[in-house]
Amino acid sequence: MNRTHNPDNSVVHRIVHLTHTEPRNDSRILKAMAASRRAGFEPFALGVAAEDLGKQDQSDEKCVVLSLATRQGRFIPGAIRHLLVCLELYLRALPRILRAKPNIIHCNDVAVLPLAAFGKFLTGAVFSV
Repeated sequence: MNRTHNPDNSVVHRIVHLTHTEPRNDSRILKAMAASRRAGFEPFALGVAAEDLGKQDQSDEKCVVLSLATRQGRFIPGAIRHLLVCLELYLRALPRILRAKPNIIHCNDVAVLPLAAFGKFLTGAVFSV
């Protein structure tokens, strides 16, 4: 299991919350992050922007919001566009999951379940649904 240490040499356990929605506006994720912080974990949320951010992702200390280019392809049929959005989300989110070195990967939505399972396989983290 991945372990990092605080300056006081205590072990830090990280939780990554995955969603296909905007994590900063999702009360489920905000409550889960607050609860995990109170339990001594270091939470991190990864989701998708509700509207177009241009070509720029937004990030603060605990939330990363990805701006997906494929969400703008209105001329593409719905099922194909959804597949492309999922593929882009998975390809852009996976490096961020690996950099976070989580101990737990929490999947908040079914749409990101394959991403969470693959992240678990690569990091050795515990998988939570």
